Amino acid sequence: MKLPLITSAPHDGDSFSIFASRCALTPWQIGEFSDKYTAVTAYHPDALGNLKSKVTRGLGSLNQPRDKSLFKLKDFHGNTIWKEGASLTEEEKEECFIEYYDPYYSETERLIKKSKVEGFDKVILWDQHDTGDYDPLTGKRNRILPEEPRSMPKLILSNFGIRDTGELDPDNGYTTCPAEFIKKVRGFMFKEFGLPASEIEINTIYKGGHIMQYFANPKNDFGNKVVGIQIEYNRGLIMDQATREPFKEELKSMNMKFRKVMEKACNLL
Repeated sequence: MKLPLITSAPHDGDSFSIFASRCALTPWQIGEFSDKYTAVTAYHPDALGNLKSKVTRGLGSLNQPRDKSLFKLKDFHGNTIWKEGASLTEEEKEECFIEYYDPYYSETERLIKKSKVEGFDKVILWDQHDTGDYDPLTGKRNRILPEEPRSMPKLILSNFGIRDTGELDPDNGYTTCPAEFIKKVRGFMFKEFGLPASEIEINTIYKGGHIMQYFANPKNDFGNKVVGIQIEYNRGLIMDQATREPFKEELKSMNMKFRKVMEKACNLL
């Protein structure tokens, strides 16, 4: 039986497609620039759809507004993405919008509409991401995040609300899911992941990106009510960050844990 659930992994892709020969990044840097395996950890066989990016965010981040600012020239470690004189032209950026960005958003909207046809009055949009804590300069898991002077915790849940509580932030005007919902999901994660409370945060470093703010904004009508939650986990949980080799058994285990949390979350609707 289908669940009122759509999973999204907008940064899983690591392909530069037809632009690969112009990329200046090493294979490790290309992998590091992606949220590789987030589609694997977020996959649920009973979801209405499991979305995954086809290409690297180097061809435009799918979790930002549709404008030219989402085409970056450097990665998160300050490495230049393109060979000299080989960055995307304005015409190529438009092509990337049409080929990669627009279809992702169109398919998300189609699935939201489908949820209503399937008889659901609400649908969860589960947006999966990861962040590393490995610093290639030191060779240790001590990378300091630019947003806060600390390393990435195990998990961060986001709903565009107030830090720690998920309550409405008056400056934002809405949350992508109710505070009670995100708190209960956090509680489900305590149980399934066996992590201490201090390792599962709400709206700390990450608040919820454009996918959440666009599709789960109650002012926007996509054919059904969207309950949006963004998940960001420490990629050190599922891979050796120095080599980027995945821990295959951990990938399977994490996916099963997320599936159980998703199913419990669906029962809250």
